[in-house]
Amino acid sequence: MPDYITNKVSAKGSPDSLDRLMRIVTNTVENGTGFFQQIDPCPKELDGEHSDKLSEAVQTGDIRAAKDFVARSTDPEETARRLTRLRRNKRRYGATDWFFWKYNHWGVKWDVYGFAKVARRKTCVRLVFETPWRFPKKGMQTAADMLGCSFHVLLKDESGNKRTWDIVPHRTENREAEYWKQIMRGLLIQTANAVGPADLCQILDKAGVRTDDLARIRLDPAGIGLKEVRP
Repeated sequence: MPDYITNKVSAKGSPDSLDRLMRIVTNTVENGTGFFQQIDPCPKELDGEHSDKLSEAVQTGDIRAAKDFVARSTDPEETARRLTRLRRNKRRYGATDWFFWKYNHWGVKWDVYGFAKVARRKTCVRLVFETPWRFPKKGMQTAADMLGCSFHVLLKDESGNKRTWDIVPHRTENREAEYWKQIMRGLLIQTANAVGPADLCQILDKAGVRTDDLARIRLDPAGIGLKEVRP
């Protein structure tokens, strides 16, 4: 069982940025959609990938451990196919499975699916939620950058130890563009998961979208499984 961290968050920003935050929180509360999944969605291909020693070996670049895992497998052919898939995941997403991706992007291995407290004030939003073992600093930083909010966080572990974090947006310009970039990235990933990268490529092709169009808004096509799209 993991030790849980209680995160008491005070978010401040413009009324528009706080409204955006509340829409995400409301969707989590009412529909059970993960909080960070709405901000920086984990690709479905990784979410269904088992996290084990083979995945860790590929993630860390331990070639010998990966080969030993395949050799000791009761089904070497299937394990070899999985090894190929894990390597492809690492090239496309920078992570072999959901565990490493979420740690790299959110800072925690599990999403937030509920809140002990949600309070909207005129100039701030107050939230209380739990995360396993640590504060999701990377996920909160992405939220700050995307929404234009700043977060003051009081952390408390199960032993009663306390610590504070202050998260401010890295970007002070083009927040609106950054917000819509994240929305577009999420839509592309969801569509790719629903219809497959090949069909999504055809959709983008018909719409006249090319890799240089995505690059213009700093979206890496390979990062969302769209390596097949041609410029």
